[in-house]
Amino acid sequence: MIDIIIPVYNAERFLKRCVNSVLMQTNPNWNMILVDDGSIDNSGNLCDFYAEKYSNITSIHKPNGGVSSARNAGIDKSNNEYIMFVDSDDWVRPDLLEKLFSKKSEADVIVGGYAVEGIPSVGSQMLPDRYLTIEEIGEVFQQMIETNLANSPISKVYRRSIIGNQRFDETVALGEDFLFNLDYFRKCKTMEIVECDSYIYDCTNTESATKKFREKDIDQIVELYKKGKKFEREVCGDGSCGTALEKRLCENGINMLQMIFASENPYKKKETLALKLLDGRDFSASCKGDFHLPLVLELPRKLCKWHSIIGLRFFFMLKDIGRVIVK
Repeated sequence: MIDIIIPVYNAERFLKRCVNSVLMQTNPNWNMILVDDGSIDNSGNLCDFYAEKYSNITSIHKPNGGVSSARNAGIDKSNNEYIMFVDSDDWVRPDLLEKLFSKKSEADVIVGGYAVEGIPSVGSQMLPDRYLTIEEIGEVFQQMIETNLANSPISKVYRRSIIGNQRFDETVALGEDFLFNLDYFRKCKTMEIVECDSYIYDCTNTESATKKFREKDIDQIVELYKKGKKFEREVCGDGSCGTALEKRLCENGINMLQMIFASENPYKKKETLALKLLDGRDFSASCKGDFHLPLVLELPRKLCKWHSIIGLRFFFMLKDIGRVIVK
């Protein structure tokens, strides 16, 4: 039996679609735990509605503490063999559980893929079917980074017994899912990868995707890189699985720079924050890595290599102007 944990915060517009998609599962061996994280819309009432109507759905209400806090509350409530996480603005196809459990393996973690809704150029992100021992996880770690399968808890099946006292770090606001997965993977002896994109990741919810600039995130993206490299050294025989982590740090840094220049800080403050990132050894080295980026990122990558604050400022300014014109 699997507990499906769904953190809910002001998800009134999407919650019915999400819950109803789980109700359509061809595999009936599941319970659902809806965690209302202090919603101020009608989400809490919807959670109660489903809990009253279906015996295998439980509704929990708690003060707002963020998605990690909500997931942790769901873990605390869970008492079945397996745990799975679904975000309230996403949805799943009827065969998701059936496909994830189709191999009938005793793997410590099952890793499925997902389809992206709202960004046609991305499409489905998944890896070919494969059963791995812990010694072999390094062979797919780079691909898991590139496809974001290592960065999120969605479309995965965890063993409750292996999670144990492990929880999502509620003090971390960026990359907490990645850190949770790394800690969990370390405790696994086996991994089952299932080529399945029956989890639909909805990118059309712009409210969910909106992020405000937080100064501490400059250090956090580098910290995530370092912890990823530490795990990489543990699972890769030669100490490196490739350049996926360097590429991710370079991309994250460029996006962070765009947020810095779009922030309401005075220009001198923006310049100081940008230099903090550009002067950092890890970010600077990552931008010199042997990998290709899309043109929209390749240009600022070169500007990062040259430490061109003025060039970056005007690049992001022109990019924003272009976005307004397109709209």
